[in-house]
Amino acid sequence: MFILYLLLAWSFAPLILCIIPSLRYSFFLTPEGGYTTFSGFAMHRNFYGILLGVLYLLLCVKKMSFLLKIVLLNVLLFCMILSASRTAIISCITITCSLIYYSKSIKRKTKILFFAITIILSSVIYWVLTTPEFSMREIDEDLGREDIITGFIELIQNSPFWGYGEEVTYYSRLFPNGAIAHNFLLQTTANYGIFVTLSFVILLVIVFYYSKPFSKIILLYLIIWGLTQPYFGFGTFSPHVLIPMFVGYFLDNNMSIQKNKF
Repeated sequence: MFILYLLLAWSFAPLILCIIPSLRYSFFLTPEGGYTTFSGFAMHRNFYGILLGVLYLLLCVKKMSFLLKIVLLNVLLFCMILSASRTAIISCITITCSLIYYSKSIKRKTKILFFAITIILSSVIYWVLTTPEFSMREIDEDLGREDIITGFIELIQNSPFWGYGEEVTYYSRLFPNGAIAHNFLLQTTANYGIFVTLSFVILLVIVFYYSKPFSKIILLYLIIWGLTQPYFGFGTFSPHVLIPMFVGYFLDNNMSIQKNKF
């Protein structure tokens, strides 16, 4: 309980600071003017978004006053908008749909209704995040991301079976200092080849199949991040992976102890 509210206080603090006019933008900008850092709260706005998703899952399953839960979830929603992370919204949609799907207390017809409501509300939120008037970061046409994907596909075509045996970095006019794939499938294939990627995918499927519900939800959550961000992939686990997986294991273990019918 204490840790949950401490994490909520941590996640709400940037939102409070953002309300202060003099800190609205300057507090979250790097010395070069880029909107990436959260000045000690998180190393990057997307990392902030990852932990917001974990907090969202904890709030959804935490037993508390319904009114209090609604208030906290709404504040958390504004924090997600503050992070300007579209992946965070998509990942939380996955969490919501997964919780609905695995719940044994919700009837099938009600589940369909909840799915529809989730999709509608999330579409509105996604629109807010991608509208320049509301987003705190510059919204472009993602030409840079398209350039990275095209470049990595070309690199993979040059060495599809064995890869390059190292962390591949793509260089171009848009990325003179180099860029990684921001997609764990492309990055793994470029690094080690298609056979390693297939083995990794098979491993993920096996782990997902034998996992308990909350661990499955977290794994899906991380895979979505891995498809659009460089925080999940074939390699040494990072805090971005370990923290959510620990939360999933903790929730599954707690459910087993209490014999709760999730």
